[in-house]
Amino acid sequence: MLRKALTIQARRRVRRDSTLPMDGSDWETDLHFLAGKLVTVHRCLVDPDEPPWLEHEGRVHVLHPVNPKANAQKPRSKSCLDEAHPARKPVRFDPPKVLLDKTLGKKPGPADEEDES
Repeated sequence: MLRKALTIQARRRVRRDSTLPMDGSDWETDLHFLAGKLVTVHRCLVDPDEPPWLEHEGRVHVLHPVNPKANAQKPRSKSCLDEAHPARKPVRFDPPKVLLDKTLGKKPGPADEEDES
């Protein structure tokens, strides 16, 4: 009962490289498809040497400390990254045009109004 009472939970977003922060350290998961998603990470305060874990679909997945060198060499599927961070419509930004239009007293055109919304 003490172990259960001293287990904390925290919501964390898995980074694109399958790492996440917990207690000032970076941890890594083998579940690469969770990139960009929010997960609940568990940590037991009874044994501080025990690594944190996350639960996904009823199974416990233990996190391990990040090895930056090995993590940098891991292949990442582009589709996984695209789903986690879909491309957004580019925003047209032309500060000189805005200043020139303001100086000349021009009002924004229809294309400029779409960008402002």
